[in-house]
Amino acid sequence: MHPLYRLDRNTTGIVILAKSARIQHAMTQRHGQIYREYLALARGHLDRSSGRIDMPIGRDTSKANHWQVRADGKRALTEYKVIASWPAYSLLKLHLLTGRTHQIRVHFSVLGHPLLGDAAYGGPCDRMKRQALHAWRVRFRHPLTGKEIQVQAPVPQDMRRLIGPDIVSRETLSF
Repeated sequence: MHPLYRLDRNTTGIVILAKSARIQHAMTQRHGQIYREYLALARGHLDRSSGRIDMPIGRDTSKANHWQVRADGKRALTEYKVIASWPAYSLLKLHLLTGRTHQIRVHFSVLGHPLLGDAAYGGPCDRMKRQALHAWRVRFRHPLTGKEIQVQAPVPQDMRRLIGPDIVSRETLSF
């Protein structure tokens, strides 16, 4: 099996694996055509209900396995939409347009809204024991047949407990 992308440790959800190196190569050439959507719980309330974050990301030279927004980093684009808010946090639907390491975690930390449970990037850890990030939906065209493939992973229980079943089921209806 050949992974097309990776998830951060403690991020739940979908990873797409190719059965052969040939298919992996074909899919990698079309990486921008793999639509990836995440759910996240971020501290506080964002100023806008939706938007696009365009901030370059590079290694943090002062911390091992840590990334930061840097002028000399690689371009990183994240689209977001606020789905619901509670007094201390918000549920976000995120679409990755690039796939930088820790991209979502870095972007929202820099905005002052780190993910719940994400101690590495300043997130509060009282409600979640891991970063509240879930690779929720993936859509792509099969490289040989051209058929559109859509996959959705159930929201994990630790996040479901904080957002409630009504919001999860409402969002599940639209892909």
